[in-house]
Amino acid sequence: MTRDRFAFGGFAEVNSAFKDFFEPSRENTFITYQPNIAANGWISSDYRKKLAVDVRSTYQTFSKSSRESFNFIFEPRIRINNKFLVIYGFEYDNEINRPSFVGLQPRDVIFGNRDMKSFENSLQANYNFTKKQGLNLSFRNFWSLAQFQDGSFSKLNEDGSLTSINYNREENYNPDANFNIWNLDLSYRWQFAPGSEAILLYRNSIFNQDELSYLDFQQSLDNLFNRPARHNFSLRIVYYIDYNRVKNIFNS
Repeated sequence: MTRDRFAFGGFAEVNSAFKDFFEPSRENTFITYQPNIAANGWISSDYRKKLAVDVRSTYQTFSKSSRESFNFIFEPRIRINNKFLVIYGFEYDNEINRPSFVGLQPRDVIFGNRDMKSFENSLQANYNFTKKQGLNLSFRNFWSLAQFQDGSFSKLNEDGSLTSINYNREENYNPDANFNIWNLDLSYRWQFAPGSEAILLYRNSIFNQDELSYLDFQQSLDNLFNRPARHNFSLRIVYYIDYNRVKNIFNS
């Protein structure tokens, strides 16, 4: 960190081959992933200023294959005044040629090489009327596409390796996926006594998942808003009771 509170950093690492027991979704089975190299870098500017920004990025590549992954995060924040803070977040993930679980058959675990992209947009806003009252807004939209390459399907062997097979996604399960979710929370917080508060919350959420992995962002968003939305209202009251005060009242 510099004297101006500008922070930065990063890392690089080399990982050996490893056994993944979770991905196959069958007891006592594993897939062996190849050795890989990863590198990361990040910066963070001075939060004391009205405008600050965080940026992070990671890249990973695997040996003996064309598999690779990339992650990028951009998060600016603006402090409008001492009462009002807004933070926007954007995250992009891209995985190429990752051997991924497709499905289970009586004797075999089916895998396929998957390309996946995901985009996440988020917004957080906090406005404090006083030290004891405030509004909080939290918004998040997450969109992810997963496409399995034709001719890349395989079965898992006992030693964790893969053997190519002919897999017809029309006759079997089509693992391609289009996933989109929208969440919005708006809450009012009031601390009406020491250690005691009331929180009024409104929550709006929409979810959609299908096999239409060829859709672009706008088309996927249109499909999302055709789904029914869930609206929830809740009120939570927490009241702190001082045991010593209560005991003294009864003793008197």
